[in-house]
Amino acid sequence: MLVLSACSTLPEGDAPASANTAVFGQTDTDWRPHAEAMAKASVLLLGEQHDAPEHAIAQLEIVDHLLEQQRLAALVLEMAERGGSTAGLARNASETQVQQALRWSSGAWPWERYRPVIMAAVSHGVSVLGGNLPRAAMQDAMQNPHWDTLLPAAEWKYQLQAIEAGHCHMLPAETVPGMARIQLARDASMAATLEQAMQPAHGTAVLIAGNGHVIRNAGVPAHLRLPQGDTYSVYFQVENGGGPAGAPQDEMLAELRVLTPPLPPVDHCEQFHQRRAPAQ
Repeated sequence: MLVLSACSTLPEGDAPASANTAVFGQTDTDWRPHAEAMAKASVLLLGEQHDAPEHAIAQLEIVDHLLEQQRLAALVLEMAERGGSTAGLARNASETQVQQALRWSSGAWPWERYRPVIMAAVSHGVSVLGGNLPRAAMQDAMQNPHWDTLLPAAEWKYQLQAIEAGHCHMLPAETVPGMARIQLARDASMAATLEQAMQPAHGTAVLIAGNGHVIRNAGVPAHLRLPQGDTYSVYFQVENGGGPAGAPQDEMLAELRVLTPPLPPVDHCEQFHQRRAPAQ
């Protein structure tokens, strides 16, 4: 469990170390020219590199745009467990009330980063929902071979590679399949939350999650049972960061990739090693 918590803080761009042949519908440095296409989707998935502040700013701008159009049906978060919900809270609910309703874990996710977009939705009377797999369900998911064959072979292989690379190749080989199962269970949990939150006649359900969760072939979209064209994925990528290298190429990975300014170089693997050291 400690390793899983550490994993969530690594940039999603730290993908398998193979040739980056990622295919996207479009690539741009601004989301605004694509706003109309986003607003037409029943489900809009907004990816991020978790330590990139520009991604949080852009996500807030997109949510604000949908709120202005009265098109935001619900906001679903990877950062809160499924079952947490602000439904029923008043529009002027306090941050403390919102955190309690979402069962927010500040130790796992910095509240200040996600506070603006969450409180914007709440202040407009739009429900914010936790979408992630509850920790209590992770052990069962880890031991369930059902997840091994849920995706096509290439996508399953990518998930295994992504788990290894995301943990800097420091995991014992025998633990990788179980952690990949958890990844798929998390994607399925977020997909189920989105489907329950959908209001096709009234707007768009939005997911905010790490980039690895929004790619079409192996992330949340693979678990959504929606007609083609009802889902729109946005992959926010730091210009000097890695994309989803090694991802399957049977279709495009996202409708849009938005490139954001470079970040100072950080040795995430060294940080990960330091976080694990006390547990060894």
